[in-house]
Amino acid sequence: MRANNSFKNTHESSLYFMSPLHELGNGQAGRIAWYLLKHAPQEFKAPYVKDHARNLGLCLDSMQAAEICDELVISNILAWDRGSYRIATGALRHYASQAGLFE
Repeated sequence: MRANNSFKNTHESSLYFMSPLHELGNGQAGRIAWYLLKHAPQEFKAPYVKDHARNLGLCLDSMQAAEICDELVISNILAWDRGSYRIATGALRHYASQAGLFE
């Protein structure tokens, strides 16, 4: 019998994809990551993060917004794509939604 190495909707795969979010905690980057998963368009730039951080009660300047975006790229939450950011993988949104985190 051949082993199936593909990811399935299991607790283990959920932990795998969600662990970078949990590692960020409730600091600015973590709060922004959760917000972006729920609200971000397909592609966006750091000014989007700066403007929408206000919805979380955060006041960021342009440099801080760019630094947080870069931190989220390093954490595999975001990807840098032709001058814009995007959510790194649809699995992040899928598992967050499946866990009821967007309700």
